[in-house]
Amino acid sequence: MGEWRTMTLQIMVMLLIMVVRVSSEATVKSCETTVESQTFGKCRYFSLLESTLWWTYDTDKNSMDFAFRTKPASKGGWVGWGINPNTTGMVGTQAVIAFQHSNGSMVAMTYNVVKPPNEQEPSALSFPVSIINSTINDGTITIFASLVLPSKKTAVSHTWQVGGEVKGVVPQSHPLAPANLNSFGPLDLLSGVTAPAGPVGAMPPTTKTTPPSTPASSSNSAIHLSLPVLAFSSSLFLCFLLHLR
Repeated sequence: MGEWRTMTLQIMVMLLIMVVRVSSEATVKSCETTVESQTFGKCRYFSLLESTLWWTYDTDKNSMDFAFRTKPASKGGWVGWGINPNTTGMVGTQAVIAFQHSNGSMVAMTYNVVKPPNEQEPSALSFPVSIINSTINDGTITIFASLVLPSKKTAVSHTWQVGGEVKGVVPQSHPLAPANLNSFGPLDLLSGVTAPAGPVGAMPPTTKTTPPSTPASSSNSAIHLSLPVLAFSSSLFLCFLLHLR
């Protein structure tokens, strides 16, 4: 009888720990719409490369103000985000890449990614980009920029990437880990719907700007509600079994 009670208590504790861990993870991986005193209309967190994208889309000007934040692959490395106006993936991406110069200053430049790795010099993009800035805090780099989209389409293909080395102003090759190879996908600037194209999926994000009726917030709410209910129900069932014994 004593062994049965001990086992029951252990199972109940394990269920409670599982609920706390999952809830904490979901809270950490959600994102706020304000970054470094700048507020944007939407934001999305990507588990691939542990990155966050903020943006505000102006329908009248067909423009996009954005911020992108993640850590380089190693100290002295680079981070980048961009839009591929013609296809998906890295080649053809119109990117803004940032890194810390050897003198400690931050550098953010545009790159039309059409050349092989280690050869891509800074270059003009196929659409206007302005107000480029970048910051670094505890090794994490944040890029700020504004761009005018190449067409009236609000659904774009975006790419984000990190690397571990910069020679001069030329970013060197990024790692070939699954997260690096799959860090691209569709992005709807109006709805905020996005998903990586590769097999490694990002966690469905939550933001303050997502209406409760949208699939993203509904699925998250279902997860948050179902896990505590499951744990509570299981606990009641185990207590019932214990009473029968």
